[in-house]
Amino acid sequence: MKKKQRFLLFISLFLWMSLLSACGTETLEKKQETVEGNGVSYQFYLPKGWKKQENIHDLYGRQAVLGAEDTRSNSNMFLLVFPKDSVKIKEFGQRTREELAKRNGYKKVEDVYMKEYKVNGAPAYKYTFETKFNGKKMWAHFYCIFSKNGVAQWMFYSADDANYEKRVEWIDAAINTVKETGFDQTKASSLESEEKSDEIKLSHPQFSVTVTGIAKVSGEAQKQLLVIRYDYTNQSQEPKKSQDWRTFMRVTQGDQELQEATLPLDSNDYQIKELVGNSDKEIQPGEMIQGALLYELTGTGAVNIDFLKEIESAQSSYTLIIPTTE
Repeated sequence: MKKKQRFLLFISLFLWMSLLSACGTETLEKKQETVEGNGVSYQFYLPKGWKKQENIHDLYGRQAVLGAEDTRSNSNMFLLVFPKDSVKIKEFGQRTREELAKRNGYKKVEDVYMKEYKVNGAPAYKYTFETKFNGKKMWAHFYCIFSKNGVAQWMFYSADDANYEKRVEWIDAAINTVKETGFDQTKASSLESEEKSDEIKLSHPQFSVTVTGIAKVSGEAQKQLLVIRYDYTNQSQEPKKSQDWRTFMRVTQGDQELQEATLPLDSNDYQIKELVGNSDKEIQPGEMIQGALLYELTGTGAVNIDFLKEIESAQSSYTLIIPTTE
């Protein structure tokens, strides 16, 4: 009888320990998420305990297609999806590592962790570095997945706490579930056509520029900033910084000339940060780069851009309607 009791006790302990083990290894939410951006659809699972946020455009900018937060820590994430041909994969790994090191104050590029691997057959990159988000020191985990028809960029801001190492294991597990599940060519082409219809093209013997869009973001002390996004091609015979084209125009709002501005160091709009950073990079003759200029708005009215006579464009002056939301 005692042997039977000991046997039953052993079985009970085994089952209880197995249950604890199963609970401890559960790293993902049970519900599979589906998102779409620029006509490309993805499916994946969020890390365990992470919940989707509603006001993602207020939190992460208008191009975010998903935002989520960890219910057990001060950690959050957002996702951006770009057309496949808008991000160059050649030398992406090292180029991005260098940019992240420079932007986050690292003296050595090697101090930014980088991993090149595959996620369900798609080329992928992971970077880990220290940064600031909403004024707090955080660990950032940046993932970029080059799927068949798009580029998905995930930014996780993880709290610098005692659970950091376990949390990143769960984040890694979530990223490993990402799969492209569909592509709507009609929608992608429609979005591209909408963007091109609003483009402003200008040329100069030394360069050509296409203004691809405008946006509004928050600056220091809640000041509103105008973002002018552009594609710049160096047509000269020597290296140039793409932002130099700004000297050939005057930007005004009402009767006031707008002053150039900078993003706050803890800005969470990662894409705008990258574009602004590009503006200060020297590019070689014949190369093209995407960049952004920032101006401090003085009100809510329309903004006018007047080009100097050296610039060739369909018009010498353009009026930009400022978005009502970021």
